Amino acid sequence: MRLIVILLAVIVPSVAFGATKTWTGAGADANWATSANWMPAGAPAANDDLVFPAAAAQQSNNNNTLFFTTYRSIAVEGGVYTFAGNPIRLTNGMNVTGGTHTVNLALTLSGAQTFTVASGGTATLVILSIGSNALTIDGAGIVGIGLISGSGGVTKNGTGAGAIIASTGFSGPITINNGIFVVDANIPSSNVTVNSPTTGGFALSRFGGTGTVGTVNVTQGAVSAGTLTSPTGVLNISNGLTFTANGLYACKLSGTTPGA
Repeated sequence: MRLIVILLAVIVPSVAFGATKTWTGAGADANWATSANWMPAGAPAANDDLVFPAAAAQQSNNNNTLFFTTYRSIAVEGGVYTFAGNPIRLTNGMNVTGGTHTVNLALTLSGAQTFTVASGGTATLVILSIGSNALTIDGAGIVGIGLISGSGGVTKNGTGAGAIIASTGFSGPITINNGIFVVDANIPSSNVTVNSPTTGGFALSRFGGTGTVGTVNVTQGAVSAGTLTSPTGVLNISNGLTFTANGLYACKLSGTTPGA
């Protein structure tokens, strides 16, 4: 029996469980390493879940913990947060339930995960490195990615909108299952698939932008040029555009001369 117990202790790996740290902003400054800014008191440590309430103080704050500390997840419950400072890693994604937020610190994904933004919420991720990991964007809100790198796939679920503004060598595939997704970056190695649920016979997915992508396959949904705020622009497709019977192309026509 003793031998079995020893073997189990050797074979079963230890699992690190973090704490849940809730931002209060009650400290003398806006730094993450300030103990009084968190409940329970104490700076967050590796594998912790970080929660940022809508009514907390010092919503423009600075991560001065160790470079590339790995946190489990970030939950933002509202307000108008701006996160700056040292880069971090995440293992279990980000959930935004309200408010407009800007993540100026660099995020790196450690494993496949989901970023969810609820209706009425906006999250801007200035620098995002996904490596070879899969990223799913979900919810009815808006997710903007300022600069993305990596080869993992990006999947757009939920009825909200997503955008990639710039890239440093991103080459992963993009799959749009719902909502709107816009690419304004130059990512000619990224192939795009537009799928869609239908409501009343109308497809709900749309892909657009003013950037460059690889192949585009529209199985169900629409493709058009333009940004989230303007229907005009040029979308460059470098390696072929394919429509099925349920795919469509939308364009804006202008001018006053008949036949022109």
